[in-house]
Amino acid sequence: MQEIFQYKNITIGTDPEFFIQNKDGKLISSIGIIKGTKDIPNRLKFLGSGFAIQKDNVLGEFNVPHGYTAQEVANNVSIMKAYISGLLESKGLHPIYAASGVYDDDQLTSDEAKEFGCSPDYNAWTNGVNEKPQGTSTNLRSCGMHVHLGYDNKTAKRSRDLIKAMDVFMGIPSIIIDTDTKRRSLYGRAGCFRHTIFGTEFRVLSGFFLSDPKLTEYIFRQAFEAINYLNEFGIDEINNDKDWIVETINSGNIDEAKKIVSKYKINLKY
Repeated sequence: MQEIFQYKNITIGTDPEFFIQNKDGKLISSIGIIKGTKDIPNRLKFLGSGFAIQKDNVLGEFNVPHGYTAQEVANNVSIMKAYISGLLESKGLHPIYAASGVYDDDQLTSDEAKEFGCSPDYNAWTNGVNEKPQGTSTNLRSCGMHVHLGYDNKTAKRSRDLIKAMDVFMGIPSIIIDTDTKRRSLYGRAGCFRHTIFGTEFRVLSGFFLSDPKLTEYIFRQAFEAINYLNEFGIDEINNDKDWIVETINSGNIDEAKKIVSKYKINLKY
């Protein structure tokens, strides 16, 4: 019989990415528009501790304070989205919260615009390193909504198990809700994650989940559903369904996703 670890004192956060668009519908590089970098983010202390913004490749990216409930973190995201809209509107631009987009060549002329990923991410199912996309081979760019989870007594295995459960309760519903398939050619395949000092970072979801405040809060609630499942049932059944879960996410198979939703009694209402 498996020994079930109890995930306790959960904190949740996110560092989503977004596109910038002009009034003609053209995607515009964040370089020269958004202040701050990955190493030195532009901290927005007037909004409160933990709010920050920075450029990431040609995308914009922001940080919000971690929280202890789905609603708390979703509210922090809404505060940041309001700030971003005001910032960009003053420049005749606006944010787009979507999974993928294609830039014109004139927005990808610098080396920075062609650079993908600041550090490797990993596959929780194989415990291997994911191959890094090459920004010189495509004008396609994608936005992620990375979900951070902190918990007590963290270990590498416990974090990988948590990512697997998040694949079921967040990654699988995302196949049905977010029908973009282009992003997974670059990022967001099953089990994509990073270890962090506080716990783990789930990297499967796209920026589409910021397009509706109700959808944003839904996905944070699903993180807690993943934790509740592990605390009650452990990881064994999810491991048994590994091939089914991984193939469904990576192929974007909506019919199979609905079957997994039914088996694990996943709520799709937001």
